[in-house]
Amino acid sequence: MHAWTGPIPMDGRPLYRVAGDKPMNGHPFAIRLRTFPMGKDIAFLITGGQAHIGAVALAYPTGEGVEAAVYALPGHREGEIAEELARRAAEALGCTVVVAMGIHVEGATKEEINAIVRTVHRLMEDELARIA
Repeated sequence: MHAWTGPIPMDGRPLYRVAGDKPMNGHPFAIRLRTFPMGKDIAFLITGGQAHIGAVALAYPTGEGVEAAVYALPGHREGEIAEELARRAAEALGCTVVVAMGIHVEGATKEEINAIVRTVHRLMEDELARIA
């Protein structure tokens, strides 16, 4: 486990970073991951399609692993993914992490949903590699 020493250095860049701001290949919607340093902790905001807040996950390292809690609105399916990503980030960074997530693509096919899930995981892995 890497110990995140935050905050992200401020060398003229904005207080947050946006990753994945372009439409996905073959799809008319974009998935965005925004990173917000909060002292020694970090928050991630993941949106796509019609942005909203569908779920929020909080994860933090303990001496024996990572603890997490997730809150999802009824009928929203982002909770499981938000928790996975929060656990992964807390483990990689060694700090408290929040993942707020809301992705809505009306009439998304199973293929599009799978592509969204893959994209979200890839964006988080890329971001963790950048800041860890």
